[in-house]
Amino acid sequence: MKTNTENTANKKLVSLQHVLANIYFFFNSVGLSGGLLYTNILSPYFIYKIYKQNLLYSFLKCSFLFFTISIFHFYFFEADAISLLISTTLVISTISFLYLVTNYINHNQTSDKLFLQILKFNFVLNLIALPFYFAPQPIKALFWYTNLFTTQKEFTRLSLFTFEASYYALIFTPLVFYFLCKIIVNKKIIKSYQIIIMLLLPLLLSFSFGVIGCIVIVILLLLLRNINVIISSKTYLKLLVGLSFILLIIGLIAIVFFSENLLVKRVFNIFEGSDTSANGRISESFQLGYLVAKTKSLWFGVGLGQPKLILPDIIRSQFQHWGHYQIYRIPNATAETLAMFGIVGLIIRFFVLAYLFFKTKVSSNYFRLSLFLFMFIYQFTGSFFTNVVEYVIWIFAFVNCFPEFDKQNDKQK
Repeated sequence: MKTNTENTANKKLVSLQHVLANIYFFFNSVGLSGGLLYTNILSPYFIYKIYKQNLLYSFLKCSFLFFTISIFHFYFFEADAISLLISTTLVISTISFLYLVTNYINHNQTSDKLFLQILKFNFVLNLIALPFYFAPQPIKALFWYTNLFTTQKEFTRLSLFTFEASYYALIFTPLVFYFLCKIIVNKKIIKSYQIIIMLLLPLLLSFSFGVIGCIVIVILLLLLRNINVIISSKTYLKLLVGLSFILLIIGLIAIVFFSENLLVKRVFNIFEGSDTSANGRISESFQLGYLVAKTKSLWFGVGLGQPKLILPDIIRSQFQHWGHYQIYRIPNATAETLAMFGIVGLIIRFFVLAYLFFKTKVSSNYFRLSLFLFMFIYQFTGSFFTNVVEYVIWIFAFVNCFPEFDKQNDKQK
């Protein structure tokens, strides 16, 4: 039997974890600039917790690995010492948060209440943000992110308190797959319409084609993989037919009546290969990654933090259409890995992903498999190397969490 003191301590721990989860999801970059996050600022506290949980030795080994790589780039390829030190420190602070997240997921298999609380709070913030869409700048910028699309016209997208709409949509992705799995496993499709609305609204308002596109691809892949289950279940079959019909009608209405709409035009531009945003995140990012790595070593790259020093000259000479910014970055995690760590870094990246996929038996769980497929695809279309959101998604994919979604528990199998 647990004592009152233990129960009180556990409640305080759960409350603290909920606070950290809400900071991570909603307020991680509020008032900060330069890519700095509160999860970086709080790294001394995270390291202290790592020490208390007897994980310090493992954490130090991982940190030492990145220090060694940075020393290698400094000694052999004359990498800028200041940028190396700042970027290596940023990576280590990110690792400290990820250690804590991994430990929390390992010891808290059920997160229904936390996930539902975040989903509801996010929906309330969406409703609050809607009137601000019509407000003048800079008030509008409190909730909305404005950028240029292919047509060089301004387009406004929901970002809430994050620094960019796609980043916000990426944070939201685990919730999407969690509640979709929950609805499908429990088969409470009709009763879950409120959940579906709360999932769709932020995705649609973010207009993040990369995130939405990857989610749709993953859903289609899983549907094809389990087509026999769908056909044999009237509930699933009705849902699939109904959603397909709705999407078809929406597509036809958009083409016939809104062909001049900015959003519809961008969809066509993506399929035509003329969308500047999509090209910048995919094909041109890999070109940049190759060109940056080639300046030092195509095999080993240029090192942490070095691309931002090398990119301006390359972009001014070959990618003038990117425009003029104070800092240039490669908006693609895989391409940035190529730039910083070369071909060897890419090989290690995909070897680790393949090893963990089979080692942790990702395919045995629908939720984990969904997140793995999503992140594996998305890493070729966006993100960046120190993106804490990307690594949290990888953690959910590789840690043995949410056993209710295990395939062995699927009665329809």
